[in-house]
Amino acid sequence: MSEDYCNQCINRSIKHFEEFIKSIKELITKISVDDLIHKGGLNPYMTALLRIESLREVAALFVYKRFERSLGTSFGTVIEKFLTDCLSGVRGKDLNECKGRRREWICWWDIILHNPPGFQLPTKQHISNCTCEACQLLTSEKREVKVVLSVKSGPADVNKDIVMEFIRNAKTACKNGYIPYLGLTYGKTAFQIAVTTMRDNSVLQLDPSEHLLVGRALFRKFLGVDCYDSLISRLRNIGGVDIFSLIEKKIELIEHELGKRYKNIDDILRDIS
Repeated sequence: MSEDYCNQCINRSIKHFEEFIKSIKELITKISVDDLIHKGGLNPYMTALLRIESLREVAALFVYKRFERSLGTSFGTVIEKFLTDCLSGVRGKDLNECKGRRREWICWWDIILHNPPGFQLPTKQHISNCTCEACQLLTSEKREVKVVLSVKSGPADVNKDIVMEFIRNAKTACKNGYIPYLGLTYGKTAFQIAVTTMRDNSVLQLDPSEHLLVGRALFRKFLGVDCYDSLISRLRNIGGVDIFSLIEKKIELIEHELGKRYKNIDDILRDIS
């Protein structure tokens, strides 16, 4: 049954990755020389320090930096939508109470889950020691598992401020009968600062071994099976994009546009700030 959960998860949510791969070409196409000149696309101090000498080097540095930023920003939304559908949840921002001017506490959370199908119950010892009131609801005969999940789509290097924001919102969630989890979508383990902050703070002490999920642990916790390898396999079979060819063409275009406007790198540095 657990394997079925994994297959169902991927089948109903793989569309978000398929749509994303189609948008990559547009991301590169939108990069323009005006972004470089008028929108802070190039750090003049770093460019001077690195002794960037040619217009091509300027173009390459700018294009790769802008593409990575655009890719990361848009991919975060993709990951969030994927996990929402995969775990049969709903995004907080999509709830009716989150669409008007008045925003309820639950709107902060990325994903809300009610009775996730493969949810792995915490140990009895964890439940008895848990400082979140909602943990005790897991011991009732008419058990209803209500979960709120904050998703960080980057690696497991979250800082103390991010964890403390999670903790403050987690305290409200606990009072409303929801068990809070912080999910970091890839990496092997969370950085120590995240672990110690979650465990040792003055607001709400949570056990990071239960409430801090990294990479594969997200699937194991809510589906009861590790879907990571299956998902990676499926992603590798989705039609890819030759991004390096597209980027190279964009670099050539930006270099050409810069050449029409400036004589050398010094002219660019004087103009962008």
